[in-house]
Amino acid sequence: MKILSPCGNIENFFTALNAGTDAVYLGLKKFSARATAGNFSFEELALVSSLCKIFKVELYVTINIILHNHNLNEICNILKQLESYYLTGIIIQDMAIYEIAKKYFPKFNLIASTQASVINRYGVLFFEELGFYQVVLARELDFEEIKSISQNSKIKLEVFIHGAQCFAYSGQCNFSAMIGGRSANKGSCAQMCRTAFKNNKGEEKYFLSKNDLMVDQKVIDNLAEIQIDTLKIEGRMRSSAYVYSANQYLRSLIEKRESSSLKNSARIAYDRGFFKGHFFGDKNCINHDYSNNRGLFLGISEGYNEQEATIKKESSYLPKKGDGITIYLKKGNSYGFNLNQDASLDKKGNIIISQFPAQFKKNAKIYINSEAVEEKILTKLRIDVIATNKGNKFELKLLPFNKTITLESEESLKDKDNFISLIRKKLNNYQYEFFFINLVRIDIKKSIFLPYKQIREALNSFFANFISKTHLSYKSKEISKTNLNLSINNNITAKKEKKYIVIVYNLKTLELCSKYPIFKIYLNFEFYLKHKDYPFPKDIYILLPAMINEKNADKIYNSLLPLKYNLVCRNAADLNFFKNYQKKIDLFYSFNIANHLALDFYLKFGIDLAMISLEAMVGDFQNNQTSIYAFGYPLIMSSNSFPQKQNCNNKTNYLIDKKDARYNFRIDPFSNYHLFHYKPIFLKNEDIAAIWHKGISNFVLDLNFLDFDSCKNILDYYFKGSNFSKYKPFKGRYGQLN
Repeated sequence: MKILSPCGNIENFFTALNAGTDAVYLGLKKFSARATAGNFSFEELALVSSLCKIFKVELYVTINIILHNHNLNEICNILKQLESYYLTGIIIQDMAIYEIAKKYFPKFNLIASTQASVINRYGVLFFEELGFYQVVLARELDFEEIKSISQNSKIKLEVFIHGAQCFAYSGQCNFSAMIGGRSANKGSCAQMCRTAFKNNKGEEKYFLSKNDLMVDQKVIDNLAEIQIDTLKIEGRMRSSAYVYSANQYLRSLIEKRESSSLKNSARIAYDRGFFKGHFFGDKNCINHDYSNNRGLFLGISEGYNEQEATIKKESSYLPKKGDGITIYLKKGNSYGFNLNQDASLDKKGNIIISQFPAQFKKNAKIYINSEAVEEKILTKLRIDVIATNKGNKFELKLLPFNKTITLESEESLKDKDNFISLIRKKLNNYQYEFFFINLVRIDIKKSIFLPYKQIREALNSFFANFISKTHLSYKSKEISKTNLNLSINNNITAKKEKKYIVIVYNLKTLELCSKYPIFKIYLNFEFYLKHKDYPFPKDIYILLPAMINEKNADKIYNSLLPLKYNLVCRNAADLNFFKNYQKKIDLFYSFNIANHLALDFYLKFGIDLAMISLEAMVGDFQNNQTSIYAFGYPLIMSSNSFPQKQNCNNKTNYLIDKKDARYNFRIDPFSNYHLFHYKPIFLKNEDIAAIWHKGISNFVLDLNFLDFDSCKNILDYYFKGSNFSKYKPFKGRYGQLN
């Protein structure tokens, strides 16, 4: 199994290599799902690519956001430039990149991002059949599900095993975009799940903030038995200390030498509460008390005197000089400082700290949030070197480069140990630009001598030459912008009359719909299950559940096959299972279709209508096989985690934010939780007219959470032009509406 490490900047990259990672993933300055990380210029990528080749480390570039039409030519130019680099693969979400790569850059290995929301075998097989290199599985799967997927597919599988856990299934979170325009699908998530809410009982807690993932030996052993190819560390926004400690800890597990000290280091680097993931089916994984990083919990203060503070030890870690310590008081205040000497233990095993003892108020919680580590390990690249000689020739073997620097000895010494002592001291302190030397071994058998200045200048020359060649390589790879004839015709089709699609949730509303000239009716799946013996019209559509995991997939999918209803698919897995279905298939906005190439891709499956992304530019689509979500409370999060310690019932619960906005929260029959926006998208009739003139003819009205009178009023507004002022207009995050 390979460890795949996050690199948010060049220091993270050096640190990952120093820690012995097998692979790294990183984003470019644009089109990355971590837009606020440092990310990499092409000049930096040239260096990274060269070093990955030298160190035999796999390199993955992420272009894992949704794209608009105006992005596509720039994406082509980026792929053209990437084509000349040493690269293992590209991690993608938007199928437009698949379409471009298949036609123009077929040599690229493509990896389906976690943003693709792959939660069952049919999703994996979808990408396998398209020729993808690897699939990143959703973090919500348990061991039995991962095993089932592995046994029923041939493609390489990648699993997250360390780091942050989004509350929502990745790729299915619209919260940040809806609340403030910062899109998780475009790399700008505002992390709304890390804020406090009140529930319907008036309790204020962090109901959506999941603990971070930290596995143990059992998890790694099980994944090895399942034959998972890649173990992924989350964290392109994290520090170099985090990257280093996570690698060290996970390597100890892979090599079956689990270490409590390495685990402590990983927790010191970042800890807002950990759990072992969903591998064992655990759904109670929310840290209700805080959502920020606090580091390793050390213990509770027992009080202090003039000389020292006493801490009741709750961890195996004993703080040392240089460690960062933070004291959290009951009222929420905190104090922090770096220790100027090692802590000690008293006879009872309590921790004794003599620095600023008065800060350690009784019952305060004490955390260690940074560990004294040699700085160069976290900022520069270690080069392992062996010093030896052949006769009078002094040799430095630079192991990663497989190069030897040979220098002629000027004179012999009677005492070679003096020279060896000098070399050991000087080389272990040598640094040049972003390189430093780690002297692995000295094997000098003859009394020789060289001035250290001569050795240093030879090393400087070697590294300067390497950097120069890398820069020249980057300059040679620069290309002029090109237009690769993407056939940007938007699949333009003849404009049709405006048509309305209505999503219904009960029989009374279904009967109401019969009084209007509705084009299509979508039945919510839960409503269908409750009334499946009802004689629904055969031309209705069943809207599949938001997320169907591996354990439920066959049961749900196969139950629909004999019914021959039309279907609305939510993701690639649904589409793959029903691609040869004899009835009509529509696609929901959860496919995140935001450009014409992605639309082209899905139209090849013979679908009837595709609903565009909630973040689409409406002018990018001039096709009567598209629809737009025009009214309704959009689903902003789906999750398999319990937001409260007790499981929610199947009635509607709600959360209230600091501005008193109320978000309805529901559980489905498959133990998934769904959070809806506090206000509906409400496109006015004049907006509908403008969008229709741009080329979209089909408009979706979602009647979820509406009483009967409100349903009637909404239908009257759109079909009869009646006045309706209950809701303020809200255009969601669509672009080009004006």
